[in-house]
Amino acid sequence: MNIVSWNIRGLNKVYKQREIKQYLRDNKVVLIAIIEDKVKQPMAEKTIQKISRNWKWTDNYVASNRGRIWILWDPGVLDFAIHSCSEQLITGKIIIHQSHKEFWMTVVYGLHTIEHIKAMWEELEQLHNELQGPWIAMRDYNAIQSFEDRYNGNPDMEVETRDFSDFLENTGMTELKTVGREFMWTNNHVYSRIDRALVNARWMMNMTQLKVVLQDSLFSDHTPVCVYFEHDHQPMPKPFKFFNNLAEHKEFQRLVKDTWEVSMLRPTMQRIWMRLKRLKKD
Repeated sequence: MNIVSWNIRGLNKVYKQREIKQYLRDNKVVLIAIIEDKVKQPMAEKTIQKISRNWKWTDNYVASNRGRIWILWDPGVLDFAIHSCSEQLITGKIIIHQSHKEFWMTVVYGLHTIEHIKAMWEELEQLHNELQGPWIAMRDYNAIQSFEDRYNGNPDMEVETRDFSDFLENTGMTELKTVGREFMWTNNHVYSRIDRALVNARWMMNMTQLKVVLQDSLFSDHTPVCVYFEHDHQPMPKPFKFFNNLAEHKEFQRLVKDTWEVSMLRPTMQRIWMRLKRLKKD
């Protein structure tokens, strides 16, 4: 199953609603964060119902009348309990039902001014100090870390890269390895890495998801950022393996003899099974 964040501008268009509905089905997505949808609040519920009729959802219209962030999830697979909401962030705890795995997730949509981006880093740093346990903060930071993160376009702004580096240094957050496309956004002239998945130390120690997949952008100018979660399988009983060197142990004969001489008022095959089980433990 997959958890995805995706910048999809203009989701009020019917063909995009159909495309994303098909994408959710084809890619086994159980939670998707949609950024910059451009859908006004009165039309939000109607649009979401066309994408995923039986899913739950939350948004940040209360903090921004443009509702720049939606989070939709399948309640049959996981729960998303909201922790905080602002103009640029939504944070909540995810609990996966089958595995009982829990972690924090923040969906980011950084605005375009230096002041907004600076405020975003400050808010993220505060969350880092508050949240206990694994935490992932992903999507559109609208900021680059180094000149290598942008191809063509305007020269790097020192304050933009400095604030990003300061945040990473202050928090110890780490960017997950990306697999797939090199750049996350393009207008067919400028290419940049402004979409990221950052995680804290607890995530690195406790979670097996240490990479994200950058998929084809399809009908958007941003790529979907995908985190894959395997279903935790129930452990199967393992057959007992008898190693020949056990028979050479000085206590082997005595253990077998003592176990077999225990009186049991059971049918023959059941006695054998119970004795073998007891002997296996010894």
